[in-house]
Amino acid sequence: MENNSKRLLNRTTYKRIKNMDREQLSGYVTNVYLNGYEAGRKAATPDLLLRTFREVLLSIDSIGPTRADAIMKKLSDTFALKEKEAEQAEGSDTRNTPRRPDYEADGYADGQLVYDTAYCPECHHMFEEGVNDWHSAYCPDCGQKLDWTPEPEETTEEAEA
Repeated sequence: MENNSKRLLNRTTYKRIKNMDREQLSGYVTNVYLNGYEAGRKAATPDLLLRTFREVLLSIDSIGPTRADAIMKKLSDTFALKEKEAEQAEGSDTRNTPRRPDYEADGYADGQLVYDTAYCPECHHMFEEGVNDWHSAYCPDCGQKLDWTPEPEETTEEAEA
């Protein structure tokens, strides 16, 4: 095994991950993803792209500094508008708002419907009672925050059936 001077995963973190249950690991991986996404978003600044694009424009014989500046102004305004739209869309992300899973009754016990299957309201991941992800805070597939309370109640129609 190659000995890297800069390890991405130190021994302490490795041991902590090794002892995590599925819900904890799902939360950890989601955090790693979100931190990486945010770091990448910050690194890909429009300023760097715009400076590079201006250099390319100025290298074209038929485009002078005045015309290049006019194009750059339009591009800068467009980037600012798109960035504002992205921030607004990011603020409306519903995955962090807890949503109740969709329950399914798939049998009877003592004459009562048994709700032992639930589905993520976002991606329809199936949860089964008695399996590790039952009552997990987040869906392991899409990251939707889940609200497991209160348990479903039997309606009068179901009681008569």
